[in-house]
Amino acid sequence: MNDDWGRERLMSEYLCGGVPRRTSGQGGSVDCVDLNTLAAAEKHAVPTLYIFGSRDESYSPAHAVRLSKRLDELGVPSFALVVPMGRHGGDRIRSSPMGQLSSFALESFFATFSGVGQTAARAGRAEHQGQAAEL
Repeated sequence: MNDDWGRERLMSEYLCGGVPRRTSGQGGSVDCVDLNTLAAAEKHAVPTLYIFGSRDESYSPAHAVRLSKRLDELGVPSFALVVPMGRHGGDRIRSSPMGQLSSFALESFFATFSGVGQTAARAGRAEHQGQAAEL
């Protein structure tokens, strides 16, 4: 990708407070050079949930989809939810469609991977599907 505008340098200065050090991996510190999430996926193998709106102005949902595929290759549980017509921060209003989808995804994700809230998540799923909850 052509970087005529200096995007990489701009982002590294913003995220790291300066030009990235070129001592990646020394001393156990995280360098800005290591901010490539696809390359770092093996280092941080925890279950991961991404929620994006398809019309997000700040981040492309394609990033979450690529990272989710990479985590799948590594055997790391992940889920990328792309909400149709959703915008960045569209889940601020919990009663909105994006807010409801985000809340449901979060509850289900935490119930699956932490064991916390399983009863509430099951009850919510059953209510959502019009079925009796198994409590």
